[in-house]
Amino acid sequence: MASAFGLDLSGYSSGGSAIARATIENDNCTAAILQDQPFRKTRSGTDALGPIGSEEADFLVDLINVHPVYVDVPIDLQDLLTPERAHYIWELTNRPVDKAFQALPPLADRIGGYVARMRNLWHHLNNRLGCEPLGTSLFETYPAASLWLSGLPYTKYKGRCYFDNHNWVGHSAKQKDEQNKNNTLASILNTLSWHAGHNFHITNDEFDAIVCALTGTGNVLSDTYSHCALSNRINTILGGNGYASPHGYQLLTNIPCGIWIRRE
Repeated sequence: MASAFGLDLSGYSSGGSAIARATIENDNCTAAILQDQPFRKTRSGTDALGPIGSEEADFLVDLINVHPVYVDVPIDLQDLLTPERAHYIWELTNRPVDKAFQALPPLADRIGGYVARMRNLWHHLNNRLGCEPLGTSLFETYPAASLWLSGLPYTKYKGRCYFDNHNWVGHSAKQKDEQNKNNTLASILNTLSWHAGHNFHITNDEFDAIVCALTGTGNVLSDTYSHCALSNRINTILGGNGYASPHGYQLLTNIPCGIWIRRE
């Protein structure tokens, strides 16, 4: 049996962060979305950071003590804070893995707040665990890249859908673009033949959290890129320049089908 937790980390003010656990046992895979967890709470910019960071870090330590945690946010920033090492302009704001898999730039786009939040948590974790967890019990991943590697739609799926006993259906939306995203998420779940109880609703954040968790179980099936294999793939995409993958970064290369999803 193999299990892992996945964390889709958002900003403090959105309350959209999701955590899931994936388990593979005897070739059967299940996923549970965790309901009662501190990352779901919406925070204000004027809230005291200390107690919030401590609560979240304590919760992550509890998870790490049970199973490894895979997070959808940049952790090892590599050379981003040392611009003298940049050869191309994009290297000031993107790591090679971000450029290769078309991820948002950690230092120059919408996820800067997520990166700062994770660095604060990483600092807390190092202090609590007394060791560096990255690469042993804490990992970074990127669900959109895992979708791409699995041959599935990997853009414009940030929507909501529900299970109607037979198929996933996108939520009704007033705006066409929003409806298309809802339908794309439903299409991905139908292609994967994932199942849930009647009228089970899921958001893209929860879906991404499940994919993060599945990455932690992918080693059982040898369906992950990490270390040398990931570095080789990055260099193949970017034309080669001796690029290395970030420490503790893994990607799922074949998202499993037939998963049963629940909440707990």
